[in-house]
Amino acid sequence: MTYINATTMHDYAWLVADSIIQEARTLEGPVVWITGNSYMPPLRSIDLAEMVYQADNNDDGELFASFAELVESHLSDANVMLECPEYDNALYAVDLNRWQYRDDDSPVDDINDEWERIES
Repeated sequence: MTYINATTMHDYAWLVADSIIQEARTLEGPVVWITGNSYMPPLRSIDLAEMVYQADNNDDGELFASFAELVESHLSDANVMLECPEYDNALYAVDLNRWQYRDDDSPVDDINDEWERIES
């Protein structure tokens, strides 16, 4: 029987968010793929998230929902966007301190083409 208490769930959420923030801030391109598309919800692709999802006390989904909200809140506070493309259920992150969405009609071959570096 696996039971995850609130403190552990919070710790896992911070660890997952910190990992995403680190990747978004250190990799060169704008889009950092966080998950594949083999799980629904896709956040489950991350081991700690899957542990929360599979916990015996998540039978109503509330524990995982709280976990996901904490991850998203921490990312938002760090100005890192976590999104899912329209055509897929994979998750990607973008560091909004370094990249901004392009608001023009330029052709887009790749999801990375939707972003431009913020000039400082």
